[in-house]
Amino acid sequence: MEPEHLPRFSLPLLLFAITLAGCMPGTPLPRSAEGSPLTGSWSLVQIQSMDDVTYEPSDSEAFTLKFDPGGRVSARIDCNRGQGEWKSESPNELRIESMATTRAMCAPDSLHDRFLSDLAHVRSYLFRDGHLYLSTMADGSILEFRPSVQSPSFDCAAATGDVQATICRDIELARLDHKLDAVYHHALATSSPSESSTLKAMQRGWIKGRDDCWKADDVRRCVRDEYETRITDLQISSAIVSVPRPFVFACTDDEQLDAYFYNDTARPALVLRNDSSRWLLFLARSASGARYLGQNVQFWNKGKDAVFSRYGENDLHCHVIKRPGTGDVQ
Repeated sequence: MEPEHLPRFSLPLLLFAITLAGCMPGTPLPRSAEGSPLTGSWSLVQIQSMDDVTYEPSDSEAFTLKFDPGGRVSARIDCNRGQGEWKSESPNELRIESMATTRAMCAPDSLHDRFLSDLAHVRSYLFRDGHLYLSTMADGSILEFRPSVQSPSFDCAAATGDVQATICRDIELARLDHKLDAVYHHALATSSPSESSTLKAMQRGWIKGRDDCWKADDVRRCVRDEYETRITDLQISSAIVSVPRPFVFACTDDEQLDAYFYNDTARPALVLRNDSSRWLLFLARSASGARYLGQNVQFWNKGKDAVFSRYGENDLHCHVIKRPGTGDVQ
């Protein structure tokens, strides 16, 4: 897809502009990067290659750069995080070095690898209409960024309590607040009047629960968890994400469970159903297998086998009898 805000043959012109800007006389940026216009947070809009192919992230806030005045750069690279150094020792010159990242496996169609590779080859930059453009070595790509969301959806001037103040100071939490606001209003727009009333009541209750995170040992983690689980709940309940085909488990006590594994939500989740009930669970840390936790329930899946635990009831031992698209499992 060609960007609407740039003409078709804009890439060579932009490369020329970056080169020309670097050759023009002017005051070099300080080596310490103090006062550099690069400092701040930037979200990826698109990557445009020399063969005129444009790559756009499905969520621009999933690919971000934050340039600190001291020469440190932090990155969000889809499902991973990175830390490195940046240098700009002459006008419009930029290098991003020593980037160390986490190593989670992102979705197969993610721009993760392309974005990370391009960052290592960045050599120059240019500002145009408030956007930041990074050019890679040998003019291989242009990465376009816009300023990241700096504040949440609510008015920080009227914020009350430690939790709201924390959100106003934290770019990632502010981003999650905006994402929740968008998902919540989508849910309202697609619901009936009675469903809307229920959603509003639940949202008020959720806000109260979020603000109670001031009691937690790790306030930031508590707030992030609250946002991610609420966004995921709304993404699933409002059909914002596609419903995956279920795995079918046969369990003790002649019980059968349909298991819907969601991997494209804000947090990986699992919906379990039997003849009479539905449970929403979220992926949790586990030394082995995949462990999902919900309200008074746990589902621990290891290969074809799983254990389903409910508060006050005996554990159910289960095994897969049907996988999506493969028929019955022997």
